[in-house]
Amino acid sequence: MKINGFGSLSDEHIEEIESRYALSLPEDYKTFLKETNGGIVTEEHALKISSI
Repeated sequence: MKINGFGSLSDEHIEEIESRYALSLPEDYKTFLKETNGGIVTEEHALKISSI
């Protein structure tokens, strides 16, 4: 499965988000954001609803 990643976030960006929204993200989620920051499955690998 191919996933197009969104890039990674810096510590500074994460700290800005936490400050802006007055929250503290869990350490494991911060690691996830710094390493991958999520992504999207390419269309050719996405499950088509019509095929269910």
